[in-house]
Amino acid sequence: MNINTINRVILSSVAETIEITIGALAVRLRLPTAPARREAWFVCTHFQNDAVGLETADQARELAHFVRSLPEGGAFTFVAGDLNSLPWFPAPRLLAEAFGAPLGSATAGTFPVAGGRLAIKLDYMYLLHGAGEARAH
Repeated sequence: MNINTINRVILSSVAETIEITIGALAVRLRLPTAPARREAWFVCTHFQNDAVGLETADQARELAHFVRSLPEGGAFTFVAGDLNSLPWFPAPRLLAEAFGAPLGSATAGTFPVAGGRLAIKLDYMYLLHGAGEARAH
């Protein structure tokens, strides 16, 4: 899978641009905060279901490159998605190297299994300052 921008849509003054890509969607919003106008990127993704983690590792590399390629100027970038990857798979590790540790619990379940009695972690969120700069830990 190749994450290349395939469309750009100009919206209202609230949402300036949407970058639609294969595998990821990035929206830059103007936040109505006083006194200065601030912008932020919100990126969402959904990785392929991959039992061994090799394809999701490639998708993680492509997502990191895509996020780093977003235009600068945002106050922060929020990345969230279903990585279809357990915490010990390569994709979460690769994104942590690129973006910093994910928000929330490292292991708390996000997807119910066993009839809802258990949950496994497949979903992750990252917060970066600026358009591709990892947050300080």
